[in-house]
Amino acid sequence: FSVRLLFLAIAIAILIVGVAGNAFVVTVIFTDRKLLHSSVNLFLLNLALADMGNLIFCSPDMIIGTLGIQWVLPAIFCPFLRFLQQYFLFASVLLQMSIGIERFMAICTPLQMQRFSRRTTVLFLLLAWTLAALIALPIGIYQRKIPIIVKQLRYIHRAYLNIFSYRMVVEMVWFAIFYCIPLVLLTILYSIMCRRLWGKECMIAGETQQMAILRLRRSVVKMLVISILIYFICYTPVQS
Repeated sequence: FSVRLLFLAIAIAILIVGVAGNAFVVTVIFTDRKLLHSSVNLFLLNLALADMGNLIFCSPDMIIGTLGIQWVLPAIFCPFLRFLQQYFLFASVLLQMSIGIERFMAICTPLQMQRFSRRTTVLFLLLAWTLAALIALPIGIYQRKIPIIVKQLRYIHRAYLNIFSYRMVVEMVWFAIFYCIPLVLLTILYSIMCRRLWGKECMIAGETQQMAILRLRRSVVKMLVISILIYFICYTPVQS
């Protein structure tokens, strides 16, 4: 009983803090039009929206499932909710990768970054959201409810893939695409960026404009690295 209450308190705290933090990011970027002209800020805006959706649709379902509360919504909401959970999760991973690629181009290949216009940023964003929807769509199609008895009286309904013979294959593919590949790619990209930003060739004397730009880029990369570390630390138990 005490463990369930502790879990409930932690889950509610994460939900409130996560939604409030991401809502703050969205508000700050939307209210300052200068921030909207930056490609990295557009990516961060969409990442905040994806994380908010992930928290809103995943946290309540996780709390209900852990507490063993009966599924009270109509049957159609079971696969639909599962689709939304995976949709925002996949979108979040793809947007993390997009931000890593954009920052790598800005820091390591600045000449090519000049071609990375606002239109290109919008295309990247549309591609990330569309791919996430297409990959998550089968989850909403091949789902069914399975009653699970809990303590003889209580029961819940959980959604599972309706194609059990291919379930392991599908999950392994998702694990590779949305965990292993992003983790390896982002580790390589940010390692190269850190070496470039903190290497000997970046030692600039004095308070010049180049030094100010370098400090700004370092602070952005630090923030993104911390964000990715926290993200994958929290995401790892889900994949285990």
